Amino acid sequence: MTKFLDERLGGIFKTPEQREYDAFFNQALKDFESLGFIKIKENGVEILDREGLENYLKDFGKLKN
Repeated sequence: MTKFLDERLGGIFKTPEQREYDAFFNQALKDFESLGFIKIKENGVEILDREGLENYLKDFGKLKN
């Protein structure tokens, strides 16, 4: 997966601060895959559960009562 992301996104992030964001982006993709929302493939990313991902992102950071 890292090779795929480096090939696709490596040229976009140039400064050390932007490389740090790249690491966060990579980790977010891994997290989304482990939660079953996406599948990372050699030629791209397949969204498995679009509605679940949308709901997760909508509720991210909110405390549930």
